[in-house]
Amino acid sequence: MSTSLKLFDWLEIIVLTFVFLLQFFYAGDTYFICGLVMAIILSLKLKKGYITLTPIDYCILLVGLYDLYSVFVSVNPLKSFSYLKTSLYCICYYWILRLLLTDASKTKVLLSSYCWMFGLLSILAVTYFGLFTQSIHSIGFSDLYPFRHFYQPLGISSNEWANLQILTGGIAILGMYYCRKSHKMLFIISAISLLILFQMVVSFSRGIYLALLPYLFCLIFIAWKSMGKRYFFLLSSGIIVVLLSLFIIYHQEIFTTLRMNHTVSQQRSLHSRVNELDATKLFVKNHPLGGGNGNYTLLMDSYLYENDEAGVTSYASNLISKILVEKGWVGFLLYSLLFIVVLITICRRKDIAAWGIGLILFAYLFKEQTFSVFFMSVPACLLVYTLLAILLSPKTVKERHALPNKHYIHWLPIGIWILLFTGIQWDVRNKKHNSLFLTAIENGNTQQAIQEIEQTERTPAYLLNRSLFYLSTFEKTKDSLNLMKAENAIRCSISQNPFDIHLSYFLSIILEKRQNKKEAIAIKKDLIKRYPENSLFQWDMFKQAYQTDNKATACKHLVKAITLSPTILDTGFWTKFKENDSLFCKKITTHLYNHIVSYQEENPIALAKSGKIALSLKNIPLAKKYLEEALAQLPNLSMAWYNLGKVELSLGNKEKACIYEKRACVLSMGALSTEVMHKKFTDMQSKPRLINRILLGNYNIKFTQWYSDKLYQLQIE
Repeated sequence: MSTSLKLFDWLEIIVLTFVFLLQFFYAGDTYFICGLVMAIILSLKLKKGYITLTPIDYCILLVGLYDLYSVFVSVNPLKSFSYLKTSLYCICYYWILRLLLTDASKTKVLLSSYCWMFGLLSILAVTYFGLFTQSIHSIGFSDLYPFRHFYQPLGISSNEWANLQILTGGIAILGMYYCRKSHKMLFIISAISLLILFQMVVSFSRGIYLALLPYLFCLIFIAWKSMGKRYFFLLSSGIIVVLLSLFIIYHQEIFTTLRMNHTVSQQRSLHSRVNELDATKLFVKNHPLGGGNGNYTLLMDSYLYENDEAGVTSYASNLISKILVEKGWVGFLLYSLLFIVVLITICRRKDIAAWGIGLILFAYLFKEQTFSVFFMSVPACLLVYTLLAILLSPKTVKERHALPNKHYIHWLPIGIWILLFTGIQWDVRNKKHNSLFLTAIENGNTQQAIQEIEQTERTPAYLLNRSLFYLSTFEKTKDSLNLMKAENAIRCSISQNPFDIHLSYFLSIILEKRQNKKEAIAIKKDLIKRYPENSLFQWDMFKQAYQTDNKATACKHLVKAITLSPTILDTGFWTKFKENDSLFCKKITTHLYNHIVSYQEENPIALAKSGKIALSLKNIPLAKKYLEEALAQLPNLSMAWYNLGKVELSLGNKEKACIYEKRACVLSMGALSTEVMHKKFTDMQSKPRLINRILLGNYNIKFTQWYSDKLYQLQIE
């Protein structure tokens, strides 16, 4: 097929492919250079471009405007601004494609370029899967299913990578259609499609398996229409060979996936999704306008994630929940409108490519309802916009009009980039001062620390760091002015962001120091009532009760804190506490012993914790029993393997102990971890634990995730 591409078009496609590829390798872009490149290309396209605006175009423009609005109403503007930057970057990319794809030859070259890129990524991913499989088998496991989340090609989570395969597969399918007259490209794209199919199957994802039906239908349908009988037969044979080979090799994992709700991990996953839907309903009822883009886990934290067993996640399990929580009903209606408009556009087009795009988008949308990555993944967003831009190619829109030049609209992308760049520098400035503040504290330079933290903006994250720093300074100087500054900062932070529950916890500590015990105790009781499964809040109530000599209440809360976080028994605090109040500690160990002996539940996480407590209390038979029961249900619990290794070592089974320790190392440090990393892991486990890391560890992760910066470490012991 002859092409009508000019030199600039070729350069454009090469740059787009390269910039797209960078998204998979986490290339640092502090100054948003990729955004500048996109803005320059779009400005040049707009100057001499021509286009007919469609309803989809208008919807995408509205999406960009709504994302801008979200920054100003967000409970966490810094995170929403970061999301705005990504959103506008993807929208800029979409408009470049809308102006670039003026004929089928350009679409063909773009798709061919992307297919080569996805072929390279697929080879890397399949190679990594082989290494991952070898690593899991090397520690004595034959079933990969319990460890599927440890498969992270290019550092991308397994669920996100699986979602991307639907879209990359869709690009390959379209490439097959547009390159149907090139036998060489048909062969190459067919091979890439088989690699993508391989990755989808070995994801062992229930959502992917359900989405495979429309995906395979689309692949076979497009192949039938694009290829001659010989090539279609070869591709069909390839599909059958891949599926049968994988079934023979991984039949156990595939059967487990297809059963949907058979394993403990599947049941826990389904239960968490049901809880998330219930929490979404409650949140939307209380906050119909949402809480701002990029803040899903922050907004849902008080509903879902303050239970120690809930863990920490950055993903939503459902696309609709994410839209409703972050964007509210207005955003939900906007995306519903976009969905309807896309559906109408697909139905109006009467060609194979449009129906292929429709099937791919349907499969992807279905997968997003089981695990949503669209708003978190730049590659996913770019790929969806690529499909939409191809949908609106000249076959759909016959009439195209020159864009008006007299209003200098072509300067708009550069202007937007300048505004975003200014905002980025504002963010960089905050992070720089916060980093210098933390460094000054490490160096003991209090005066410089004050200067640096006061240079940061009065946003929730930096207000919290101010508050904790002034509280710590008060502990050293006993200057009540520092305590007043701490209270003012934390109250201001809470007023801006009432969804961060830990802000109230820190406020209660400050109020205690200010002798406002009535309000402090009220906050503590409220937290413990709402979140009884949070070890930090149980610990705090223990301290408060112990200091007032209410040892019965203190005992109850410390026992609960230890059952939630058994590693408290490995801390220096516990060692000193036994020396200072041996009678009280003896009472604690008696309660702990009674708790684990009478434990009847089958929750594997709780069983593993009971096993750890039994190990700390030197009850080796009970520790072995609980740890083995926990690992029989959830064999991916790394610390349970480590503790079982200690049990076996105490029984004199050194060979078993070595195997279990290696399992713990691999599961903790990653499938490709080295011996040096294993040694680092074992050295770290042999050292006494710090109470701060145990009780504030989850919040440190959340703080970094929510605010993209580091938290000042207040000593709570």
